[in-house]
Amino acid sequence: MLASSLICLVAGTGLVAASLLMPAYRLRLEVMGAGLFIAGLCLLGAELPLLR
Repeated sequence: MLASSLICLVAGTGLVAASLLMPAYRLRLEVMGAGLFIAGLCLLGAELPLLR
């Protein structure tokens, strides 16, 4: 689960960064990237208490 949260964080950040290079798809990429980023944060937040 930790790996999937890190993958979501990295993929979300990558999509938002790619939106700067593709203005035609900017809104779609930012929405998908933000969703993945927030999903990664939620997964990471759920995983942290289990690691203690």
